[in-house]
Amino acid sequence: MMTPDIRKTGLILGGILVFVALGGCGRGGGNTVAGSGKIGAAAVTVYGGAQPGSPWSMFHANLQHTGLSRYIGSQNGTLKWKYQTGGPVRSSPAIGADGTVYVGSQDGNLYAINPDGTLKWKYKTGYLVDSSPAIGADGTVYVGSDDKNLYAIKPNGTLKWTYLTGYIVSSPAIGADGTVYIGSFDGNLYAIR
Repeated sequence: MMTPDIRKTGLILGGILVFVALGGCGRGGGNTVAGSGKIGAAAVTVYGGAQPGSPWSMFHANLQHTGLSRYIGSQNGTLKWKYQTGGPVRSSPAIGADGTVYVGSQDGNLYAINPDGTLKWKYKTGYLVDSSPAIGADGTVYVGSDDKNLYAIKPNGTLKWTYLTGYIVSSPAIGADGTVYIGSFDGNLYAIR
């Protein structure tokens, strides 16, 4: 049996190994360059089926989920705007190529917010939206709901299609071929075309 000190050291070392294996968190994107054995910027940026030109098209920014933005961000901490939804927001936002911010709310809506903080549109699902949206190459917004459906919403805010799974709080990922992947509380990982 491990002593608490050894377990703590093991957790720290394990965390360092995971950190190194994932490439750290440097500005270079932190990808391992295939065949080089070096950690650094990858020679090719993979966008997959996500919307080209979008600064943040899915949870953690990209298919590698680096969480790194190519933008510097606020330098002074001044509020630009805020938008009040009808419930708590547990969803991480996605940002379209045109600057539209997409976010789910526990009021059951997926919100599309213009870059100036005004409402572009909202789409009502059947229950809470804790899932973070992902934006496809054609601008379709994919988001899960606790009503057990994956929603595909057109860029104009109208329904494209739904797919019934189980409760969805995970965030969709979009593959290079446009396949949408989503995990569900029913114990399945779905690949939807």
